[in-house]
Amino acid sequence: LPIGTVCSLARGVLTGQSEAMPDGRIPVEVAFVALVVAAPITTYWLVGDLSEPGDPYYLDYFVKSAVSESSVKAAGLLAFVVLCAAGTFLLRTARPLRQHLHAFRAALMLVLAGEVLALGTRVATAGTSGANIGAGCS
Repeated sequence: LPIGTVCSLARGVLTGQSEAMPDGRIPVEVAFVALVVAAPITTYWLVGDLSEPGDPYYLDYFVKSAVSESSVKAAGLLAFVVLCAAGTFLLRTARPLRQHLHAFRAALMLVLAGEVLALGTRVATAGTSGANIGAGCS
């Protein structure tokens, strides 16, 4: 999507209408997709680094995170804003949600799977000192 369309959709989420769609309305599916994508990123950011305190030089990692904490913070804040906007939009359109019950159930399962993946990734990338931890698989 072009950046103008994305900005128009974001503005429309807050106001309930958008110039990006022919009829001026935002499809509920856009909010579902935003919710599914933003929820795990927000969780990953809110959980934070689970490494042991101490000198990072002496920490052992099962998997070293390829993403810096500053990038995680920026992405987490952005995802939190998107999550709040999508949630607000879905709550404002509660009546049409009954028509999209199958999509809501699918989105809920995808959000839960993403949450588990985000939490598991934080655990797997945590640093510990002085042990070959095997990421809890020993």
